[in-house]
Amino acid sequence: MMEYALPSHDYISLGWASHATYENIAERLKWVHDEYLTRGSFHPTSRLIQVLAFGKATINSTGRPPMTVWDTDYEGLQVKDIWLRLRPFKDFVRDGITLTERVLKEELFFGHEPCRIDLNGVRDVMSNTDPSYSFLECCETSAVDGRKYMLDLMKRLDPSKTLIKDDGRWDLHRARAYLNAKKRFLKLLMVGNDPPSPQIIAKQTLEAY
Repeated sequence: MMEYALPSHDYISLGWASHATYENIAERLKWVHDEYLTRGSFHPTSRLIQVLAFGKATINSTGRPPMTVWDTDYEGLQVKDIWLRLRPFKDFVRDGITLTERVLKEELFFGHEPCRIDLNGVRDVMSNTDPSYSFLECCETSAVDGRKYMLDLMKRLDPSKTLIKDDGRWDLHRARAYLNAKKRFLKLLMVGNDPPSPQIIAKQTLEAY
């Protein structure tokens, strides 16, 4: 910005004249400052100043981030006076995958093994933006009718697990529980596990070691 305000030489291609052409250097600096370097101006620098100011205020209120020191085997680390091992975090991810699989099998497939779909047969056209388009329409997996599969599965279930009553109507209580299980499964599928609070993670880690 200083070079732009008072160029050390002429910039022919940019059309910047040398600082020697300005009669009042202080006035030139003030104009550049007011135009580009103040908060609230319509320029990127205004946003940068706000971010820097926010960072400075955060550091003043919370302190600077601590130094992290890794163990020689890279299986543990130390943050200030707290020492942590990575195995509890690995177990956390592994347990999340196990829980996701259990919800899928026990709650969504009623204790049966989920149907197997060959993912090599999926041919999704990413450039197709039609609102009604589904990759199931143009690949081998279209042979699997999910609704028919699940309805046939429920017919083979123990009466205590099925979502449909003897008279053919939905059991609303069980159906709601099933839909809640579906939401939980989708959440587990996206994040790997129900994320506990940082306090719980720290407590479990410290208790393990």
